[in-house]
Amino acid sequence: MSARHVFIGRCVINMDLKYELYIADARDIIGSFDNNSIDLVVTSPPYYDMIGEIKWHNYEEFMFAMKQIFKEIYRVIKAGRVVAVNVPCDYKRKGKNYDIGIDFYNMMTSINFKSAEKIIWQKPSGYGGAHSCMKRFGNFIQRNYPFYYLPDRSWEFIWIMSKGRVRKPKITKEVEKSIVSLGPIQKRASTSIWSIPTSGAERKINGCITHPAMFNVELSNLVIQLYSLVGDVVLDPFAGSGTVGLSARKYNRNCILIEKERKYKELIKKKVGWYQNNLYGKNTYIVRE
Repeated sequence: MSARHVFIGRCVINMDLKYELYIADARDIIGSFDNNSIDLVVTSPPYYDMIGEIKWHNYEEFMFAMKQIFKEIYRVIKAGRVVAVNVPCDYKRKGKNYDIGIDFYNMMTSINFKSAEKIIWQKPSGYGGAHSCMKRFGNFIQRNYPFYYLPDRSWEFIWIMSKGRVRKPKITKEVEKSIVSLGPIQKRASTSIWSIPTSGAERKINGCITHPAMFNVELSNLVIQLYSLVGDVVLDPFAGSGTVGLSARKYNRNCILIEKERKYKELIKKKVGWYQNNLYGKNTYIVRE
Protein backbone atom coordinates (compact mmCIF):
# COMPACT_ATOMS: atom_id res chain seq x y z
CA MET A 1 0.00 0.00 0.00
CA SER A 2 1.46 3.34 -1.05
CA ALA A 3 2.00 6.08 1.55
CA ARG A 4 -0.32 8.16 -0.61
CA HIS A 5 -3.36 6.19 0.52
CA VAL A 6 -5.26 6.01 3.78
CA PHE A 7 -8.01 3.71 4.99
CA ILE A 8 -11.31 5.15 6.28
CA GLY A 9 -13.36 2.14 7.26
CA ARG A 10 -12.93 -0.14 4.25
CA CYS A 11 -12.43 2.76 1.84
CA VAL A 12 -9.07 3.82 0.51
CA ILE A 13 -8.43 7.52 -0.14
CA ASN A 14 -5.75 8.79 -2.48
CA MET A 15 -4.76 12.10 -0.90
CA ASP A 16 -2.79 13.70 -3.73
CA LEU A 17 -4.23 17.22 -4.02
CA LYS A 18 -3.57 20.32 -6.12
CA TYR A 19 -3.59 24.00 -5.11
CA GLU A 20 -3.37 26.77 -7.68
CA LEU A 21 -2.97 30.49 -6.97
CA TYR A 22 -3.57 33.01 -9.75
CA ILE A 23 -2.38 36.57 -9.14
CA ALA A 24 -4.76 38.18 -11.61
CA ASP A 25 -8.20 39.65 -12.13
CA ALA A 26 -10.87 36.92 -12.01
CA ARG A 27 -12.37 38.40 -15.19
CA ASP A 28 -9.16 37.46 -17.05
CA ILE A 29 -8.83 33.94 -15.64
CA ILE A 30 -12.14 32.13 -15.22
CA GLY A 31 -12.87 32.39 -18.94
CA SER A 32 -10.00 29.94 -19.57
CA PHE A 33 -11.50 27.25 -17.32
CA ASP A 34 -13.37 24.32 -18.84
CA ASN A 35 -17.15 24.08 -18.69
CA ASN A 36 -18.46 22.13 -15.69
CA SER A 37 -14.99 21.81 -14.11
CA ILE A 38 -15.60 23.25 -10.62
CA ASP A 39 -17.40 21.43 -7.79
CA LEU A 40 -17.91 24.31 -5.37
CA VAL A 41 -17.40 28.07 -5.28
CA VAL A 42 -16.94 29.74 -1.88
CA THR A 43 -16.26 33.45 -1.87
CA SER A 44 -16.76 36.85 -0.34
CA PRO A 45 -16.64 39.44 -3.16
CA PRO A 46 -14.72 42.69 -2.63
CA TYR A 47 -16.55 45.58 -1.05
CA TYR A 48 -17.76 48.22 -3.46
CA ASP A 49 -15.42 50.79 -1.93
CA MET A 50 -12.70 49.91 0.57
CA ILE A 51 -9.90 52.21 1.67
CA GLY A 52 -6.62 51.20 0.04
CA GLU A 53 -8.22 48.48 -2.10
CA ILE A 54 -9.87 48.15 -5.52
CA LYS A 55 -11.76 51.27 -6.60
CA TRP A 56 -14.79 51.44 -8.87
CA HIS A 57 -16.06 54.55 -10.59
CA ASN A 58 -19.58 53.84 -9.35
CA TYR A 59 -21.81 51.14 -7.94
CA GLU A 60 -23.21 50.24 -11.36
CA GLU A 61 -19.71 49.54 -12.68
CA PHE A 62 -19.04 47.33 -9.66
CA MET A 63 -22.23 45.28 -10.14
CA PHE A 64 -21.60 44.97 -13.89
CA ALA A 65 -18.13 43.53 -13.18
CA MET A 66 -19.58 41.11 -10.64
CA LYS A 67 -22.19 39.93 -13.15
CA GLN A 68 -19.56 39.22 -15.80
CA ILE A 69 -17.57 37.13 -13.31
CA PHE A 70 -20.60 35.21 -12.05
CA LYS A 71 -21.72 34.45 -15.61
CA GLU A 72 -18.40 32.65 -16.03
CA ILE A 73 -18.80 30.98 -12.65
CA TYR A 74 -22.19 29.65 -13.79
CA ARG A 75 -20.50 28.17 -16.86
CA VAL A 76 -17.69 26.42 -14.98
CA ILE A 77 -19.66 25.13 -11.97
CA LYS A 78 -20.99 21.60 -12.39
CA ALA A 79 -24.72 21.00 -12.71
CA GLY A 80 -26.32 20.33 -9.34
CA ARG A 81 -23.47 22.00 -7.44
CA VAL A 82 -23.50 25.24 -5.46
CA VAL A 83 -21.95 28.67 -5.15
CA ALA A 84 -21.77 30.14 -1.62
CA VAL A 85 -21.48 33.94 -1.63
CA ASN A 86 -21.05 36.05 1.51
CA VAL A 87 -22.24 39.65 1.02
CA PRO A 88 -23.23 42.48 3.39
CA CYS A 89 -26.90 43.34 3.81
CA ASP A 90 -26.29 46.89 2.59
CA TYR A 91 -23.64 49.53 2.05
CA LYS A 92 -23.73 53.28 2.59
CA ARG A 93 -21.55 55.65 0.63
CA LYS A 94 -21.75 59.46 0.58
CA GLY A 95 -25.23 59.45 2.05
CA LYS A 96 -26.60 56.90 -0.43
CA ASN A 97 -27.65 53.43 0.65
CA TYR A 98 -27.02 50.41 -1.60
CA ASP A 99 -28.87 47.16 -0.88
CA ILE A 100 -25.93 45.11 -2.08
CA GLY A 101 -27.12 41.83 -0.55
CA ILE A 102 -30.45 41.91 -2.38
CA ASP A 103 -28.81 43.26 -5.55
CA PHE A 104 -26.38 40.35 -5.53
CA TYR A 105 -29.19 37.83 -5.09
CA ASN A 106 -31.16 39.35 -7.98
CA MET A 107 -28.06 39.50 -10.16
CA MET A 108 -27.35 35.81 -9.62
CA THR A 109 -30.92 34.71 -10.28
CA SER A 110 -30.87 36.77 -13.50
CA ILE A 111 -27.94 34.58 -14.63
CA ASN A 112 -30.11 31.50 -13.91
CA PHE A 113 -28.72 30.47 -10.52
CA LYS A 114 -31.35 28.88 -8.28
CA SER A 115 -31.72 29.67 -4.59
CA ALA A 116 -30.77 26.59 -2.56
CA GLU A 117 -30.49 28.11 0.94
CA LYS A 118 -30.60 31.58 2.44
CA ILE A 119 -28.23 31.85 5.39
CA ILE A 120 -27.84 34.78 7.79
CA TRP A 121 -24.39 35.19 9.31
CA GLN A 122 -24.95 36.75 12.72
CA LYS A 123 -21.83 38.43 14.09
CA PRO A 124 -21.19 39.60 17.66
CA SER A 125 -22.75 43.01 18.20
CA GLY A 126 -22.83 45.71 20.79
CA TYR A 127 -21.62 49.18 21.54
CA GLY A 128 -17.88 49.50 21.06
CA GLY A 129 -17.60 46.69 18.50
CA ALA A 130 -14.57 46.44 16.27
CA HIS A 131 -16.37 47.38 13.05
CA SER A 132 -17.96 50.70 12.17
CA CYS A 133 -21.24 49.01 11.19
CA MET A 134 -21.37 47.72 14.75
CA LYS A 135 -20.95 51.11 16.44
CA ARG A 136 -24.16 52.71 15.21
CA PHE A 137 -26.07 52.13 18.43
CA GLY A 138 -23.40 54.07 20.29
CA ASN A 139 -24.49 57.18 18.39
CA PHE A 140 -28.05 56.63 19.57
CA ILE A 141 -26.88 56.34 23.17
CA GLN A 142 -25.44 59.84 22.82
CA ARG A 143 -28.59 61.19 21.13
CA ASN A 144 -31.45 59.00 22.27
CA TYR A 145 -34.30 60.93 20.67
CA PRO A 146 -37.05 59.64 18.38
CA PHE A 147 -35.85 58.91 14.81
CA TYR A 148 -32.19 58.93 15.91
CA TYR A 149 -32.25 55.16 16.43
CA LEU A 150 -29.44 53.36 14.60
CA PRO A 151 -29.17 49.59 15.29
CA ASP A 152 -25.83 47.85 14.95
CA ARG A 153 -25.57 45.98 11.66
CA SER A 154 -24.48 42.63 13.03
CA TRP A 155 -25.34 40.27 10.18
CA GLU A 156 -24.61 39.48 6.54
CA PHE A 157 -26.07 37.21 3.88
CA ILE A 158 -24.64 33.89 2.75
CA TRP A 159 -26.44 33.04 -0.48
CA ILE A 160 -26.29 29.35 -1.35
CA MET A 161 -27.09 29.29 -5.07
CA SER A 162 -27.09 26.24 -7.34
CA LYS A 163 -26.75 25.48 -11.03
CA GLY A 164 -30.04 23.73 -11.51
CA ARG A 165 -31.47 21.60 -8.76
CA VAL A 166 -28.99 20.54 -6.05
CA ARG A 167 -28.02 16.92 -6.65
CA LYS A 168 -27.65 14.96 -3.44
CA PRO A 169 -25.23 12.06 -3.90
CA LYS A 170 -26.24 8.50 -3.16
CA ILE A 171 -24.64 7.27 0.05
CA THR A 172 -21.85 5.04 -1.18
CA LYS A 173 -18.50 4.03 0.30
CA GLU A 174 -16.95 6.80 -1.75
CA VAL A 175 -19.31 9.42 -0.33
CA GLU A 176 -18.76 8.12 3.21
CA LYS A 177 -15.23 9.52 2.99
CA SER A 178 -16.80 12.99 3.22
CA ILE A 179 -19.07 12.42 6.22
CA VAL A 180 -19.63 15.69 8.08
CA SER A 181 -18.63 16.08 11.73
CA LEU A 182 -21.82 17.04 13.54
CA GLY A 183 -20.15 18.95 16.40
CA PRO A 184 -19.43 22.24 14.58
CA ILE A 185 -22.72 22.02 12.68
CA GLN A 186 -24.79 21.60 15.83
CA LYS A 187 -22.85 24.40 17.52
CA ARG A 188 -22.98 26.97 14.70
CA ALA A 189 -25.31 25.96 11.90
CA SER A 190 -28.32 23.96 13.07
CA THR A 191 -30.58 26.78 11.85
CA SER A 192 -30.40 29.21 8.93
CA ILE A 193 -28.88 31.80 11.29
CA TRP A 194 -25.21 31.00 11.78
CA SER A 195 -23.77 32.70 14.86
CA ILE A 196 -20.04 32.98 14.20
CA PRO A 197 -17.55 35.57 15.50
CA THR A 198 -15.76 37.77 12.99
CA SER A 199 -12.12 37.09 12.09
CA GLY A 200 -9.46 38.44 14.40
CA ALA A 201 -7.88 41.79 13.71
CA GLU A 202 -4.21 40.74 13.67
CA ARG A 203 -1.97 43.23 11.93
CA LYS A 204 0.32 40.52 10.59
CA ILE A 205 0.27 36.75 10.00
CA ASN A 206 3.71 35.12 10.02
CA GLY A 207 5.28 38.47 9.19
CA CYS A 208 2.90 39.25 6.30
CA ILE A 209 0.56 42.20 6.17
CA THR A 210 -3.02 41.04 6.59
CA HIS A 211 -6.08 41.65 4.48
CA PRO A 212 -8.46 44.36 5.83
CA ALA A 213 -11.53 42.13 5.38
CA MET A 214 -10.45 38.56 6.01
CA PHE A 215 -13.04 35.91 5.22
CA ASN A 216 -13.99 33.93 8.32
CA VAL A 217 -12.41 30.46 8.40
CA GLU A 218 -15.33 28.95 10.35
CA LEU A 219 -17.67 29.99 7.55
CA SER A 220 -15.52 28.46 4.83
CA ASN A 221 -15.01 25.32 6.92
CA LEU A 222 -18.76 24.86 7.27
CA VAL A 223 -19.57 25.52 3.61
CA ILE A 224 -16.82 23.22 2.31
CA GLN A 225 -17.95 20.37 4.58
CA LEU A 226 -21.64 20.82 3.77
CA TYR A 227 -21.43 21.31 0.00
CA SER A 228 -18.46 19.34 -1.35
CA LEU A 229 -16.81 15.92 -1.26
CA VAL A 230 -13.25 14.83 -0.53
CA GLY A 231 -11.17 15.43 -3.65
CA ASP A 232 -13.54 18.02 -5.14
CA VAL A 233 -12.25 21.24 -6.74
CA VAL A 234 -13.12 24.39 -4.78
CA LEU A 235 -12.80 27.85 -6.35
CA ASP A 236 -12.52 31.25 -4.68
CA PRO A 237 -12.37 34.00 -7.34
CA PHE A 238 -11.70 36.69 -4.68
CA ALA A 239 -9.16 34.89 -2.50
CA GLY A 240 -8.19 37.81 -0.24
CA SER A 241 -6.04 36.32 2.52
CA GLY A 242 -6.50 32.72 1.31
CA THR A 243 -9.00 31.49 3.91
CA VAL A 244 -10.83 29.19 1.48
CA GLY A 245 -7.52 27.55 0.56
CA LEU A 246 -6.82 26.90 4.23
CA SER A 247 -10.22 25.21 4.63
CA ALA A 248 -9.77 23.22 1.42
CA ARG A 249 -6.48 21.81 2.69
CA LYS A 250 -8.00 20.95 6.07
CA TYR A 251 -10.81 18.94 4.47
CA ASN A 252 -8.82 17.37 1.62
CA ARG A 253 -10.26 19.32 -1.30
CA ASN A 254 -8.37 20.65 -4.30
CA CYS A 255 -8.46 24.43 -4.57
CA ILE A 256 -8.09 27.25 -7.07
CA LEU A 257 -7.54 30.73 -5.63
CA ILE A 258 -7.65 33.95 -7.66
CA GLU A 259 -6.48 37.22 -6.12
CA LYS A 260 -5.94 40.46 -8.04
CA GLU A 261 -3.75 42.20 -5.45
CA ARG A 262 -0.15 40.94 -5.66
CA LYS A 263 0.59 42.28 -2.17
CA TYR A 264 -1.38 39.37 -0.67
CA LYS A 265 0.53 36.59 -2.45
CA GLU A 266 2.87 35.75 0.41
CA LEU A 267 0.08 36.05 2.97
CA ILE A 268 -2.01 33.52 1.02
CA LYS A 269 0.90 31.10 0.68
CA LYS A 270 1.71 31.22 4.38
CA LYS A 271 -1.91 30.96 5.45
CA VAL A 272 -2.63 27.96 3.22
CA GLY A 273 0.66 26.29 4.13
CA TRP A 274 2.24 26.36 0.69
CA TYR A 275 4.47 23.40 -0.19
CA GLN A 276 3.32 21.34 2.79
CA ASN A 277 2.19 17.80 2.08
CA ASN A 278 -0.59 16.00 3.90
CA LEU A 279 0.08 12.86 5.94
CA TYR A 280 -1.07 10.49 3.20
CA GLY A 281 -0.01 12.01 -0.07
CA LYS A 282 1.70 14.69 -2.08
CA ASN A 283 0.20 18.14 -2.60
CA THR A 284 1.01 20.09 -5.76
CA TYR A 285 1.26 23.88 -5.45
CA ILE A 286 1.29 26.20 -8.45
CA VAL A 287 1.46 30.02 -8.58
CA ARG A 288 0.51 31.70 -11.86
CA GLU A 289 1.27 35.40 -12.34
